[in-house]
Amino acid sequence: MPNFGPITSKTIFEHLCAFLDGLPTPSTLLLNFTDKRRGGLLHRRLFNGSTARIEFSLTILTAIFALSFGIILYLQGIKIEQLSAMLFSRGLENLGQEALARANFLNHAAWVLFLSIPGIGFIGGLKRKLFTLRLMYIVDVMKKITDGDHTQRIHISPGNQSILYTHIGRMINTLTDTLNKEEAGREQANAKLLKSLDQERATTQRLDKANRVIRHTFGRYMSPDVMEAILDRPDGLKLGGKKMTVTVMMTDLRGFTSISDRMDSEQLLSMLNMYLEVMTKIILDHKGTIIEFLGDGILMLFGAPFNRPDDPQRAVRCALKMQKSMEQVNRRNRKHGFPELAMGVGITTGDVVAGNIGSNIRSKYGVVGTSINLAARIESLTVGGQILISMNTYLACENLLRIGQQFDTTPKGFKKPIAIYEVTGIGGTYDLYLDVTKNEHLAPVSPAKMVRFSLLRNKYPDAICHDGWLTSLTLPNAEIRTITMLDERSDIQIQLFDNRGVFVSDQLYGKVTAVDRKKKILEVTFTSVHPDARAYIESDRF
Repeated sequence: MPNFGPITSKTIFEHLCAFLDGLPTPSTLLLNFTDKRRGGLLHRRLFNGSTARIEFSLTILTAIFALSFGIILYLQGIKIEQLSAMLFSRGLENLGQEALARANFLNHAAWVLFLSIPGIGFIGGLKRKLFTLRLMYIVDVMKKITDGDHTQRIHISPGNQSILYTHIGRMINTLTDTLNKEEAGREQANAKLLKSLDQERATTQRLDKANRVIRHTFGRYMSPDVMEAILDRPDGLKLGGKKMTVTVMMTDLRGFTSISDRMDSEQLLSMLNMYLEVMTKIILDHKGTIIEFLGDGILMLFGAPFNRPDDPQRAVRCALKMQKSMEQVNRRNRKHGFPELAMGVGITTGDVVAGNIGSNIRSKYGVVGTSINLAARIESLTVGGQILISMNTYLACENLLRIGQQFDTTPKGFKKPIAIYEVTGIGGTYDLYLDVTKNEHLAPVSPAKMVRFSLLRNKYPDAICHDGWLTSLTLPNAEIRTITMLDERSDIQIQLFDNRGVFVSDQLYGKVTAVDRKKKILEVTFTSVHPDARAYIESDRF
């Protein structure tokens, strides 16, 4: 093995220069080798035109050599404890000779490997600053990559960088290529996701629009409760129903048939729609469910499809509000030249079967049961402006009601008499009352006017006419003297004649409200009076 002699600053400098001279690529630097402890420049060497100046401290370089020598000996099987003893007993110079001899330092491969590792070997100290500059460049590139700039790459020139620099550079470039691919994939996936979200948003908007149209359309043909029951429940359209206790209300306009016979169809519908507009709002405000518009009549429920504890009380208050609003309806009618209207209301409480009725082709939310028929029968007993209720409804809220007259009747289709109550107000939190102030004194008609009257069956007059005399009159009430005694609550059509027996009008409709069989008197409340007949009654000719 060669003998390198003692390791001194001069031998180190010479070995460095010899190595740099032997590199295949030219090195362009000025090498200064200083000793800070002694001060001053120890050695200087220019390599191929100075383009960079690198300062080396003897103290640092000596430490590097000690580490390098220790690694060589450690790889040769010498333990750490032995290395420490050799360093302190034999010194750095003899330790270096031993290490160089063991490493066969003149072997070219060992020389290149040994000197190419930064911080280890002779040229390591020299290359440290060059490596530090490259390391700073690598750190800067990595920082930019971390900040999201995946376009960064390490520039590698073949044969001009160290093995470590080249290896790190390739790793970083591979990383950026992978990140770019992943980012491109994410961008493509995000673009697909955004497109999918846009399509889903557009679909949702179309569905929302369709839903609004459906709800708006359904809302014009059924109550909100029914619409919710159909649209918001999975089984909303399923045919069938269930038994429920509800309060049923039926309304009807008195004398509407005769009014419709003498009005233009367009005007008739306009008048009817104005009336229904006012009534519908009141019904919905009281959470009623409109089942059907029956021409001039309305069938509604309180308690289906959703039951509430105060269904009977709200139904009664709703009826009172509807009657009070007839004044508003008639103000509109007078403004448009339409006849005034009077409404009757019948209410009962009982069991019904409510649900979807029909077929899979066509169906509706409806109700069946005796209570529906009874409400219609009770309504038929009313005069204009009157509200009649059954005993069941009365018992459900009797402590709150103000009652007018009460009577028993056996409606058509029922075997036993039932009690009927006239409601004029409701107290408590519902607090609403009708103005029941009436002129109880009928004005005598002198001389009495001749009349003929016929019973109405299904709203049309019977063929048989009965004679009588109109003896007292204060609209809308009158007294007729006749030998023909009718039942209370009978509906009649009246023909009126003047003092000479000349026919005036047959467009007077009324309901018998009381019968005095001893005096042969029928008390009648007019439900409809033709404008011509009203003009005659209010004129001097009457």
